[in-house]
Order: sequence, then C-alpha cells, then structure tokens
Amino acid sequence: MKLMVSLIRQLQLIGIKTNLESFAITILMEHMLNRNQLPLFLWVSKQWGYGNSESTQTFPVKYPKTVIGIYGSKRAINYEYTFAATSITNTNFFMSTRNAEGNSRVIACNWLAIGQ
Repeated sequence: MKLMVSLIRQLQLIGIKTNLESFAITILMEHMLNRNQLPLFLWVSKQWGYGNSESTQTFPVKYPKTVIGIYGSKRAINYEYTFAATSITNTNFFMSTRNAEGNSRVIACNWLAIGQ
C-alpha cells in the first residue's frame, strides 16, 4: 500500500489527471511491480492518450530511443474484446481490439506507452 501511495504522489507531482492515475494504478496492480521495478517505471518516459481502436495512434512526442511497452484498456467495459498494440515504432503504433473469434470492432480505448 505504501508503494501505491508513493506512486500516486509521484503522478500528482507531474500533473497527471485523476483518470490516468487510476489507469496507471490498475496497470501496476495487474502487473504487480516490485520495489526494484518501480524506480524504472518512474524513470522512463511515459505518454498516454485515447482514441478509437483499428487506427494508428501517434505519440505526442517522439521517443528518442525505443518504446518498451504499450498498455491499454477499453473505455466501454461491456465488450468482450482484447486490446492490442502492433506495428510499434518510436513515433506511433496501431491500436486494435479483437474478440475470442478474432473479429475486430472499433472501440474507444485509453493507452499508456512507456519508453526511453
């Protein structure tokens, strides 16, 4: 819990909106970052946004080196679709959603990219 409080304070210090704080905390809790991994998360460059799936998303700022990972969530929770980021470069990525049968559907999604 102390780790989460520290992360919330860090996010508040850099001016991130409350809904992104919730999104980041959910992602961190799902992946259960340990104490050795959290400093790396805070050190790397983070960018976020939202848009419709089945489209190319452009990062607000080009990553100088590489993208480490992109995490996403659907804004509409009543769909049984999975978020995926493909064709990742240091300037953009393709955001898609697929159901168990492999069919796509345009769904509004939030995303968080981590890179350096």
